[in-house]
Amino acid sequence: MSAVLKISNKFVFAFISILTLITGCASTGDRNSEQALYDDLQEQLEKRNYNLAVERLDLIEELYPFGLYAEQIKLDRMFVTYQQKQYSDAAVLADRFTRLNPDHSGADYAYYLKARATFDNSFNQGNFFTGQHPERRDTSVIKTAYRFFESYLNRYPDGEFADDARMRMAIIKDRVARHELEAADFYMRKGAWLAAANRATFVIRHFHNTEVIPEALKILIKSYDEMGLEEEKARAEKIFEESFSGQS
Repeated sequence: MSAVLKISNKFVFAFISILTLITGCASTGDRNSEQALYDDLQEQLEKRNYNLAVERLDLIEELYPFGLYAEQIKLDRMFVTYQQKQYSDAAVLADRFTRLNPDHSGADYAYYLKARATFDNSFNQGNFFTGQHPERRDTSVIKTAYRFFESYLNRYPDGEFADDARMRMAIIKDRVARHELEAADFYMRKGAWLAAANRATFVIRHFHNTEVIPEALKILIKSYDEMGLEEEKARAEKIFEESFSGQS
C-alpha cells in the first residue's frame, strides 16, 4: 500500500470519525431541545411516570429558565408534586404561582390546586380525625382549605373546578360541625354541661345547613335540662319539634 493511499485512508477515517461525532452531538442537541424535552415530559405525565417527569422538569428549568414553556413548567411541577402526595409543597408552589402570575391563563388551576392540596393534607395528617381528645383536635388546616376554596370561587364562580370546590366546602362544613359535636359529647360525658351547650350552640349558629343540627339540638336540650335552665330548654325543644318532629 502506497504512502498516499495510507494518508488517504487515514483522512477518510478521521473525517468519518468527526462526522459521527458531529452527528452525535446534533442528535443529542435535538433531544435536549426545549420542545423535545417538553414533549418527553408530557409523555411521562401521560404515563404517570412522575419520578421521570421530575427529572425532565429539572432539566428543562436548568437549560431553559426563560424558555417558551417557563410558566407552563411551573404548573406541571405543582401537578406532579401533588400527584406524589407532597401536599404541603404543592400548595406552596401553587401559592407562589398565583402571586407571581395572577393573570396567567393557568392561574385558576393554581388557585384550585392550592385549596385541593390543603384539603387533602388535612386528611393526610390525620390529626383532625384521630386522637383521644376531640375537643383538642386541630381544625386549622381544614379551615384554611375552606378559605382557599372560597377564594377560588370568588375569582372563578363559573370556573372549571367550581362545582368540585363547592362540594368540598360542603364536606368541610360537615366535618367541622361533626368535630364540634364530638367535643360537645365529650363535655357531656364529663358533666361539663355549659361547655357542651356552648359547642352545640356554635354548631347551630354556624353550620345550620348541615345534617348535624338535630343532634346539636338534642345536646343543647340535655345540657339545659341538666343545668336547670327551663326556659332555654323549652325554646330548644320547640325548635326541634317544629323542624325535626320526625326525628327522635
